[in-house]
Amino acid sequence: MTEIVMLDTISTTTTLALLLAQVSGRLSIKLDEACALFDGTTAKSYRNKKSLGREPFPSFGHPLHVDLRDVAAAIDARRAGAKAAPRVVASASAPKKRGRPTKAEAARRSAAAQEGGAV
Repeated sequence: MTEIVMLDTISTTTTLALLLAQVSGRLSIKLDEACALFDGTTAKSYRNKKSLGREPFPSFGHPLHVDLRDVAAAIDARRAGAKAAPRVVASASAPKKRGRPTKAEAARRSAAAQEGGAV
């Protein structure tokens, strides 16, 4: 698995397209192809999600784990004329949970505070 960290300076789709272009040895890759290779997301659903204000891919700054062999296999299948190329699954590390701590976390912090130790 290869870890790629998304950058705030370019969009997630651009990052994925650059990765695919690098792996395939091409200079450019279409948005449709870049989206279709990743976990069933098509360009149309990508545009729909963007118009609703949702990010279809993992958030910026979170590591994205992609197996480059899967990407290469999907590109080779597309080049060979396969209608249903294997999907490339991009899994991301979950962002840190924000908000109220869980009951267990609150109890741990309370016990540490009473003992005078660090949280």
